[in-house]
Amino acid sequence: MYIRAVRRIIEGDNVEVLPTLPRGSARLVYVDPPFNTGKPQRRDRMRVRADPRGQRGGFGGRRYRVERLESSEYADRFDDYVRFLLARIEAAGVPWGVVTNKPGWLTEPLLAGLGLAARAACVVSGDTLSRRKPDPAPLLHACATLGAAPARSVYVGDDERDVVAGRAAGMRTLVALFGYIGTDRAPAHWGATALVARPEDIWQHLAPGAPAAEAS
Repeated sequence: MYIRAVRRIIEGDNVEVLPTLPRGSARLVYVDPPFNTGKPQRRDRMRVRADPRGQRGGFGGRRYRVERLESSEYADRFDDYVRFLLARIEAAGVPWGVVTNKPGWLTEPLLAGLGLAARAACVVSGDTLSRRKPDPAPLLHACATLGAAPARSVYVGDDERDVVAGRAAGMRTLVALFGYIGTDRAPAHWGATALVARPEDIWQHLAPGAPAAEAS
């Protein structure tokens, strides 16, 4: 559940969060759908107002009226997770980019075909610089382009060289187990900050309270 207060977003479970809020502080409630269902899902944006004749009961016997403002539907498939995650990252004002060893003539049309070329804040291809991963130079170049401190940045990859480059750059590193990792690889031994099984699991590592990268 996400409740937008005056100047902040509070994240957590309903039972834990609601009792801590001052009366009348919640104006909009965003209800996120579940994941991994394989079925069509819907995300609702609602307004909750105190109303003695409202259809919902709350804490202390108070009544509330719930008004649905907007609904969006999507098929709960693998590719939708990435789109949902990127929208969430962008809504939080977190810049993201792409660092790949693929040459630009392959990277650019691929991102354009996915509709991501205009959304990525930076794109560093294998021929952008004279050095490629596992050298940290491309990641440091991306951080400089984004104006982001490496220690407060996260690099997600699916190869050991991604972890090597990220650690050398002083970044937190996540191994995407949903990527192109062969069965003969051992990502648990690559030294990454964490392994993520699903794209939506990346979000917890981008939250403001996530720890900074440790020196390698």
